[in-house]
Amino acid sequence: PLYHKVLRAFEQGDLSTARDEQLKAVRMVEVIARYGFTAAAKCVMGLIGVECGPARPPLGVLTAVRIEQLRDELAAIGFFDWISLPDSILSPQRMPAPHVPLRKDPVFQE
Repeated sequence: PLYHKVLRAFEQGDLSTARDEQLKAVRMVEVIARYGFTAAAKCVMGLIGVECGPARPPLGVLTAVRIEQLRDELAAIGFFDWISLPDSILSPQRMPAPHVPLRKDPVFQE
């Protein structure tokens, strides 16, 4: 939806709104990238109710503390307002658990 807003505003010639929406997208990507993009992006999906599972090795996973920090940073930039989710999804009880692999991938076994 955020990128759709950028495109729609641009197509309508509303460059001011397109720039504002693009800046939101840049801030979102900057926050996610600070935590390791793939692992953090998967956690963000979990935060909004779409569980994607952990990042595969050798990529890292986020601890519960890092997930909470990520959520707080996203909230500070207004991310959860942009995506219009019900409050129940954003409750602390909805925090995704830190990912622990259920099995070892044979490719990465020692």
